[in-house]
Amino acid sequence: MSGYADFAFLQGALRQGAYDYLLKPADEDAIFGLMEGAVETIEREIDEMEMMAKAKAQLLSAQPLLLQDFVQRLLGPGIDSLADIQEQLNFLDRPMRSDNAVMLMMARIDRWPPHLTSNDRLLLEYACNNIMLEHLSPVSQRLAVKMETYMLWMIQPAEDNGVPLRDAGQTYLYVKEMLEKIQVSVRQILNLPLSIVLSRPMKNWRCLRSEYRSMSELFSQGIGLEEEIILVDVPPVDRPPELDKRPQEAVFALQTLLESGETEAFKNELIDYFRHTQKTVFVDYTYQQEVYCSLGAMFLAYINKKRLVNEVKESGLDLALLSDFKAHVNWDELLDYFVKLSDILFRQMEMKKTDQKQHIVDYVDRYMIRNLNGDLSLQQLAKQVHLSPYYLSRLYHSEKGYTLAERLIELKIAKAKQLLGNDFIKVQQVSLELGFENFSYFSKYFKKHVGMTPQEYRDHAR
Repeated sequence: MSGYADFAFLQGALRQGAYDYLLKPADEDAIFGLMEGAVETIEREIDEMEMMAKAKAQLLSAQPLLLQDFVQRLLGPGIDSLADIQEQLNFLDRPMRSDNAVMLMMARIDRWPPHLTSNDRLLLEYACNNIMLEHLSPVSQRLAVKMETYMLWMIQPAEDNGVPLRDAGQTYLYVKEMLEKIQVSVRQILNLPLSIVLSRPMKNWRCLRSEYRSMSELFSQGIGLEEEIILVDVPPVDRPPELDKRPQEAVFALQTLLESGETEAFKNELIDYFRHTQKTVFVDYTYQQEVYCSLGAMFLAYINKKRLVNEVKESGLDLALLSDFKAHVNWDELLDYFVKLSDILFRQMEMKKTDQKQHIVDYVDRYMIRNLNGDLSLQQLAKQVHLSPYYLSRLYHSEKGYTLAERLIELKIAKAKQLLGNDFIKVQQVSLELGFENFSYFSKYFKKHVGMTPQEYRDHAR
C-alpha cells in the first residue's frame, strides 16, 4: 500500500515481483485476504522449489544410466542431429559442444586378479577413471562411460568462458603423450595392466559411430593377445605368414587327441597352438573368432556326444563362455578356460570309463551265472557286450584281477558243489546242468579242480 498516486510506481512494483495491490481505503478483510493469498503463493513456490531440488537430486543419481543410454544411442542408430546431441549434453549437464570436434579413447583392464568380486572390479574401474581424469583434466573436458568390457571417453579441449585453452590438434597431441603415463600410474597404483586405444584426430560427433566400430575392431586385433598395449591410429596390419595354417587343421589334431583320451598330449598341443597364434600382437579379429569358434564347436560336439553337459555344469564352469568370445578378457584367460574344460572332460570320461568297465564285467558275470549249461566261449561272451574277444579278455582281467577262464571255472565248480549237495539230483544230471555232455569229461574236470571225483565229493559231504 502506498500513498503515491503515480501509476508508474505501481507498474514498477509489479514488475519487481509485487504480489498484488490495494486501493485505499481498504478494510481488514481485504488486507488479510490478500495477505493469505500471498502466503499460499509463497508456500506453493517453496513446494515447487523443493520438488525441483528432489528431481535434480534424483537426476544426478540416475545420471550414469542416462549418460550410458545417451552414448549407446549416439554410437548406435539413435541420434544423428547435432542439435539433439547438444540438447542431450545440456540435459546431462556436460560442458561439451556438439559443433566442436571430439576424439574417442577406449581402455580395458587386461587381466583381473582372480580373487576380486564384481564390486571390487567396479571400484577399481572407478579408481582407474579417476587416474585418467587427473592426467587429462588440465587440458580437456570429458564424457566417460562403461561400454561392454571397455571404458570409453569422449574428449574435447577444455574451455575458459567459452574459449578453448588449446586447439584440437594440441589437445590430441597432449592426450597422446599422456597415454603411457596413465598406463604406468594404473599399474603402479592399482597393480592392474591397462591397454588403451586412441582414435584418429578429432572427428565430428556424427562420425563417432563408425570411429567406435573401427576402434573396437582395432582393439580386438591388438588387445587380447598381449597386455598393456597402446594403439594410436594404427593402420590395418596383414596377417603374418605363420598364421596361414587354418584353425580347422589344428582342431582336427586336437579332436583326435580329445577323442582318444590322451590328456597330456592334448594339453600340450592346445598350449602350443595358442602360443603359435600369439606370435604377433596383431591378428585379424575375424581370424581370432575363427579360432575361438572352431575350438568351441569341438568342445561342444564332444560334450554332447559324451552327454557330459550336466557334469560340466556341476563342476561350476560356465558353458556359456563357449559362445561368448568377448567375455574372455584376453587369450591367456581363454586358454586357461579351455584347459580347465578339458581337465573336467577327461576326468569325467575316466570316471565314466571306470563305471562302464565295471558294468561290462558285472554283466558278463551275470550272463555266465545264468547260462552255465550253455555256450560260454570267449567269442560268445564278447558278442554279448559288443566287444572283441581279445579286448573283453584284457578288460575283465584288468578289472577283476583274474581271467575269464578262471572265473568260469570258479562258477562251474561252485554250482557243481551246490547241486551235488542235493541227494535227489543224480551226478549225471549235475554234469548236464553245467553244460558237460560227456560225464567222463565232467568227472575229470571236477577232480582236477577239487581233488576228488563228483561222487567222492558227495560221499564226503554226507
